[in-house]
Amino acid sequence: MVTSARHLPHGGILYEIESAESARWFEIPANRSKFLTKFGNDVTIKDRTYNIIVENVPVAYNPESPNINADIEKKGGLKQGAIVKAKWIKPIARRIPNQRTAHAIISLKSKESANQILRFGLSIEGKKVYGRKLLTEPTRCLKCHSFDGSHVAAECPQEHDVCGTCGAQHHTSTCKVDDPAFYHCINCNSQSHATWSRDCPTFAAKYENYKKRSDDSKYRFFPMDDPLTWETTLDDSMQSNEQLSSEVRPQPSNTDHGQPPRQERGQRYNQGRRNDAKTQQRNNNPNHIPIGTQSRIPIDWLMKNLPPSNKDATVPNDNTTATTPTPTASPNASMNEPQSTPLWFPSPSRSPTQEQTPAGSAPVSGWD
Repeated sequence: MVTSARHLPHGGILYEIESAESARWFEIPANRSKFLTKFGNDVTIKDRTYNIIVENVPVAYNPESPNINADIEKKGGLKQGAIVKAKWIKPIARRIPNQRTAHAIISLKSKESANQILRFGLSIEGKKVYGRKLLTEPTRCLKCHSFDGSHVAAECPQEHDVCGTCGAQHHTSTCKVDDPAFYHCINCNSQSHATWSRDCPTFAAKYENYKKRSDDSKYRFFPMDDPLTWETTLDDSMQSNEQLSSEVRPQPSNTDHGQPPRQERGQRYNQGRRNDAKTQQRNNNPNHIPIGTQSRIPIDWLMKNLPPSNKDATVPNDNTTATTPTPTASPNASMNEPQSTPLWFPSPSRSPTQEQTPAGSAPVSGWD
C-alpha cells in the first residue's frame, strides 16, 4: 500500500500511496483510526489540498465563516465541502486605510474543484474574482531570514531574532516601524525594501530557480486525465508575447500605396459583407415591399394591370425622363365618383411637374 515515506521539515511524515484505491481507503474514518493506532494518540492525518491564490477579493469577505464558504460553493457550482479552508495572505493589521480588496488563499479538496475555479473563477461578496495556482516558494527562516532551506525557525542556530522589517534584533511581529524609509533587508543589505518584501531581488532569484525545478509550475491547471488540463504556462507567455508584439508593431500611414489604414479597410470590408448579407436576405423574402423616397413597381405587374386604353403606353427605360401628368377627372364622371390616384408618387422635395421616373416603372394617370 505505502511505496515511500519521508520526513518533512516541520516534523511530519509524507507517505506515497501506490494507487488511488489505496488513497480512498484512508477516507473511511474507521480505517483512519485503525491506521493511527500504530503512531500514538496525538497523531492526525492531514489530507492533501490544492491551494489557489484568489486576487482582489472584497475585504468584507470572512474566510473563517463556514456559511459564507458554503454559499460560495453553491454559487460557483462546486461540490459541498470542496473548500477546506481560506485565509488572507496579508495580515489585516497591515492593510492600508480604506483598502477595499485583498488577496486570499483558498484550499480545495480535489483537483476538479481547483481547476474549475482556475477556469471560471468565483463569485465572492457579489464580485467575480479569478485565481491562480499557489506555487511552492523557497523556505525562509523566520528567525534569521535565510533562504538556504536547511532549517526553519525552530531549528535555527542563531541566538537572537532578527526583524524582517527594520533588521534590528527583535521579532518581526513586535516591530513598530511602519515607514518604508526605515525598512532594511537582511539578505540584500539594502534600505530600499523589507526582508519579507516580494520585490526583494534575492527572493526573486531564488523563486525563479525554484520554479525551474518544479514540475507543478509548468502547468496552468492541476494535471488530470482531461487534456484541457495539460495547458502549460509557456502557452500563456507565448500569447502575451504575441499580443505585445502586435501592440508595438507600427501601423501603415494613410498615404501608403494610396490606401486607407488597414483598420479602416477592414471596417469597410466587414460593413460590405453585412450589407451583402442584408441584401440577399431581403431579396429572398417573397413578402418584401420596397420602401424608399420613390417606390418602384415591377414592369410585368404594371403592364398586366394597366387599363386597356393605356396598354400601348411607352414604358421609359433607365435613361428616359418622363413627365408625370396630373390626374384629371373624366368629363362624363359624376361628382360622387372617386378620382383616380397615381401609383407612383414623386418625392416631396422635387418639382411636382417634372420628375425623374425610376428605372422599371411608368407613370400612370389613373384607371378607367
